[in-house]
Amino acid sequence: MGSSIYKLRPCDILLLSVVALLLFGVLMVQSASVDLATYAPFTLTPEGLRQLIFAVGSIGLMLLFSRTKLSAFGLAGVRAGTNPVVWFFIAAMVLVALVYVPGLGVKVNASQRWLKIGPVRFQPSEIAKWAVVCWTAWRLAFFENNHKKFTGFVATLTPVAAICLLVVVKDFGTAALIGACVLAMLVVGRVRWWHLAVVLPPVLAAGFWFVSHTAYRWKRITIFSDPWAEPRGAGFHMVQSILSFSSGGIVGRGLGNGVQKLGYLPEDTTDFIFSIIAEELGLFGALFAIVLFVGIMFAAWQTLKALARGPEAEQPGVRFAFLLTFGISAMILVQAAINMAVATVSVPTKGLPLPFISFGGTGLICCGAAVGLLHAICRQAIAAEAASIQEPTQLNPTEQSVRTDDQALPALPLTNA
Repeated sequence: MGSSIYKLRPCDILLLSVVALLLFGVLMVQSASVDLATYAPFTLTPEGLRQLIFAVGSIGLMLLFSRTKLSAFGLAGVRAGTNPVVWFFIAAMVLVALVYVPGLGVKVNASQRWLKIGPVRFQPSEIAKWAVVCWTAWRLAFFENNHKKFTGFVATLTPVAAICLLVVVKDFGTAALIGACVLAMLVVGRVRWWHLAVVLPPVLAAGFWFVSHTAYRWKRITIFSDPWAEPRGAGFHMVQSILSFSSGGIVGRGLGNGVQKLGYLPEDTTDFIFSIIAEELGLFGALFAIVLFVGIMFAAWQTLKALARGPEAEQPGVRFAFLLTFGISAMILVQAAINMAVATVSVPTKGLPLPFISFGGTGLICCGAAVGLLHAICRQAIAAEAASIQEPTQLNPTEQSVRTDDQALPALPLTNA
């Protein structure tokens, strides 16, 4: 009997992993936001309702962007004036700068990271992350020869440095995340090592300066070695997170039965939601979340291999897809790893949400759009690779009749850019 036509493709694994993470996030935000004195069991909280709406919006954008024809996205090649990547980057930089404008920038929990335009409030740094990924991928793909010169390398990094400086004043964690992902993309993009050697020391020095000259940031570094020295002060977050993991054990207290969310663990729906998962669902719940992120990593890895093995791998359009895939997956997975490391007190405390799970609208919407692009690349790249290695004569009539349009693609449609 022939093999099943319902074979699970990497793009299917990606979609299933992300949707599962979003639904899991709605469940955990709802659980973490329940105040037993106010809400009856199974009553949807305002946070839970908003998270559900944002998750639906994220899935909708993901499905919309997943239909992107990448030949229309890599698109204008080196013509910066007509390239949406350039305009997206400019728009993101303007939005980040507007945070500093009185009346537009909004403080939440003593941090001015939000922008309010009319009734809409959002976090521009979340948009900036993806703008930088698109910009870096575009520059490395379509200006590869320019990067053999130091001036071309600097031309790529200068706008990135500018947007990071705008972000770092109010949000060091996001700026550091952007810097780390850009560095990884530069290495994968095959820039010269001595260029990195020249630029990296001043970047690290600037990062150290921003940490050491901000009292609360420096305190987080110094207290990390012994959070129990100030269990009600600078070490409070770390101590309470440790208690969440220790009380959760292997199977957890049960969904909704967590104690730390009742005023003990700060930021229980955002930065430390992984601790709530560990307390209520135990080790199994934490591993479930990790496995879903591994699913994203697997799909991205299969896509990268398909793009790298293709006969047109060195074409600028295909290089753009390759670097965009790497950048999107790195941004999601590195952020998830940092959040989990903070929750397990493996690194100093830093305010980065857990992608797709933590409460927040801007992050979910932006991640949904980014994963939609990743899904589009994955679907087209895997289908093109399968079509190139499978001769039509090898298929029987039944198999030919069930081939999808994606499977019939003769080649990845990126070389027209």
